[in-house]
Amino acid sequence: MRAALDPQTLPLTAVSHHPENPRYHSRKQIEEIAASISDHGYVAGSMTVQLSTMYLLKGNGVYDALTMLGYTEADFIVKDMTDTEARQFMIRDNRLSDMSTWMKPELDALLVELKEDGKKLEDMGFDESALDKVMAAMPVADPSPAIQRLKTCPSCGYEF
Repeated sequence: MRAALDPQTLPLTAVSHHPENPRYHSRKQIEEIAASISDHGYVAGSMTVQLSTMYLLKGNGVYDALTMLGYTEADFIVKDMTDTEARQFMIRDNRLSDMSTWMKPELDALLVELKEDGKKLEDMGFDESALDKVMAAMPVADPSPAIQRLKTCPSCGYEF
């Protein structure tokens, strides 16, 4: 089985926000997305539109950031679906990102590594207050065994 995408390059003006989108991106968040695109390019390929309406179902923040940066076209996934399917997809996609959680040891290790490489919290979309909130909200217990990742020390072979 193969998961395949067939992106289409479209003018940004050919697409519009879905009028019933229940999610909102603040200006600060759009500026953060724009900063990420400026640093790394448009690499996520994360915008989906409904074929019959050309309403944006996924990637509203990216769309706004690309517009802010002066892009005139981008790659989109154009999907033929009913209005009901489009609404369901739009809500589900937003909800699924809410259901993920940070894993403290991995986040700590990445932050230390990136700091050693000269990066600041702001380079990752955090400030001290936001990081404190994320850390405080992390579960105390380890993640379920299904998602634990063992690491092996390259020197001694100890797994942790």
